[in-house]
Amino acid sequence: MAHAYDEDYLDDAMCCLAEAFEYACLDLGQEADEFSAPFASSRLGRSFEVGEPRVVAGMSGEELVLRLLGEVGMLVRGPGRTAEIIRLSGKVTAVEYSSLPTTSLRIDKGAEYWAGWVYAYAQWETAWDFRTIFQAIPAHDALALYPTLHEAPEEKFVSVLRKRRQQHEPVTRLAAVRRARGITQQSLAERAGVSVRSVQMWEQRNKDINKAQAASLASLARVLGCETSALLETV
Repeated sequence: MAHAYDEDYLDDAMCCLAEAFEYACLDLGQEADEFSAPFASSRLGRSFEVGEPRVVAGMSGEELVLRLLGEVGMLVRGPGRTAEIIRLSGKVTAVEYSSLPTTSLRIDKGAEYWAGWVYAYAQWETAWDFRTIFQAIPAHDALALYPTLHEAPEEKFVSVLRKRRQQHEPVTRLAAVRRARGITQQSLAERAGVSVRSVQMWEQRNKDINKAQAASLASLARVLGCETSALLETV
């Protein structure tokens, strides 16, 4: 597995995003999706994904949120000390910029903190972008998973994430052709002279069929009665 960035920054990244979710939701009163959606599409989010030290280790969660809201135009400075926080729903909240809420000291960490923590870990572990991650498990769903997963290792959340992503993705061309022919994975493997595990991993996208040996592709295509190009995934 090629991680998103150096493990030395992982703890910092997890703390930063955990604090950011907590601050956005509990101090600014945003819905979790009101923070996660703009974060995933922002320049700041992309910098976080590649582990830029100035982002993952160089700012607090509060700073991350306020810079994000400024970048995407959800926190707008007005004349003097006034400002507006513009919600995704279109609702506008007037605030005094100099008196924006600061991070509250919370000894007990709850669902919001946990969500940011495991999202940062999952992004590092999978190297997927945040758009992909939030599409598979939206922020409000992550909060709902807190009661059952918060005491489990972070890898458990990653496992759920991978399964959710597979459910969102269309089936591979290999799986589509095989099913259309009414052939089982076991039968295809035996007739094509490849392992069942290889067929499973190609269909689950755990192995790239585009990088399969030409002989294996030719055998699969012969059994399925199609061109080899019909089995390749588009990039």
